[in-house]
Amino acid sequence: MTANTIRCGRRPARRTFACAAAGLLAAATGVTAQPLTERPGPNRPNPGPSVVYRVIDLGTLTGTDRGVSRAMGMNERSMVVGAAQAPPATPTERRLVPFVWSRGDGIARVLPAFAGSGFAADINNRGTVVGAARRGPDQPQRAFARAGNRPLSTIPTLGGAQNAALGVNQPGMVVGWSETGNAQHRHAFVYFNGRMRDLGTLGGENSVANDINSRGSVVGWSGLASPPNSTQPAQRVGFVGDAFGGELHRLEGISPSSDSWANAVSETNIIVGASEEGPSVLPVIRPRDVEAVLWSPDALAVRELGRLSTDDNFAEAMGVNNRGMVVGRSGELVHATGEMTTLAFLWRNGRMVNLNDLIAPNSGWRLEAATAVNNRGHIAGFGLRRANSTAQAQRRAFLLVPMPGPRSLGATGVWGPDGELDINAFFEAFTRGELDADLDLDGKVTLNDLEIALELLGRLDDN
Repeated sequence: MTANTIRCGRRPARRTFACAAAGLLAAATGVTAQPLTERPGPNRPNPGPSVVYRVIDLGTLTGTDRGVSRAMGMNERSMVVGAAQAPPATPTERRLVPFVWSRGDGIARVLPAFAGSGFAADINNRGTVVGAARRGPDQPQRAFARAGNRPLSTIPTLGGAQNAALGVNQPGMVVGWSETGNAQHRHAFVYFNGRMRDLGTLGGENSVANDINSRGSVVGWSGLASPPNSTQPAQRVGFVGDAFGGELHRLEGISPSSDSWANAVSETNIIVGASEEGPSVLPVIRPRDVEAVLWSPDALAVRELGRLSTDDNFAEAMGVNNRGMVVGRSGELVHATGEMTTLAFLWRNGRMVNLNDLIAPNSGWRLEAATAVNNRGHIAGFGLRRANSTAQAQRRAFLLVPMPGPRSLGATGVWGPDGELDINAFFEAFTRGELDADLDLDGKVTLNDLEIALELLGRLDDN
């Protein structure tokens, strides 16, 4: 077998390429693909399971296969940031530090010489990473921004001791929350070019900004003013605001009395988050169920995205791209403890699907939450991974990459006599317009799709 072929079916050891079944991303995207046409003869590989995504384990910082990591943000280059367990200084220490992952360099610490703990929440296309860190357990948490190998920039507060950066747009505007002069109160902020702006609230004491796009649209949540003499917690609602000025605007939840929050906003101003359902008609007072929701960019009308199962009582949308692909988590929330048992979901074209149904069933993964999706259709998140049947499951950050579809693999002349895929023939089939592999989900087949396909086909034993 030459260097330009990938064997499928009767394959050498260590090759893990799966021949995807009919339905190029159909389960996830609503795009209809043609079924594979079987060729006569023993060398044509049989269709395998309908695997839509390949799972990439983003690894650990511990130097071993053991360790925890969680992905929180991702850019258009599929660089992923989050928090990962650092090598312990003592046998009992478990400390999470900010990480950044890229295809070329793998996982690395954002703050190499930092001895404290923290997280990285977001990264823009220029490689600017934002998050928060503290030097020790009793030290205040401070927001930071770092562009590549440049010196760390500590973001000032609004008069309090602590803050956190949660989002950054392409020009480098940073949003998050900061304590005010009253340490009990936190306000959303925008930080840019050394200037801090307090976004205020919608009448309550606290607010948090979770994301910002390049237009300056900021989203998050704010408390409302409590009624006089009320002993109930203040209602909190999602908001959208302008980084350049003006007031915050309330995002209506499923009902006027619903708590809601906005987690992410696309460059096309699609906003996603979660909302409580309306008041229960039951005579027993109980916590309301929570649904993932989307606010449309035109009228800001709320749209219910639902939950994966009727047994679930909680779902939230955590990321969205410019074409309206929404990702998040759905499952059970124990209100008394705040503990969650969730599964990652993808919502597209009116349909919510379990991302665990779109990966190889023997992958060893249970995808718990999808936190970000870019315009290539790559999805970042975290879940439980079991290296083998006897190993203990580890919570790990992942990246999901769309697999090539069956029609792209069945183009004329790309299969060799021994069932191998000829990369040169694959490229020629592309130039003849015979491929139907919209791998970056932009509605057309371009050179970018070919690049993704060749990368997947040529490096499948890297994972």
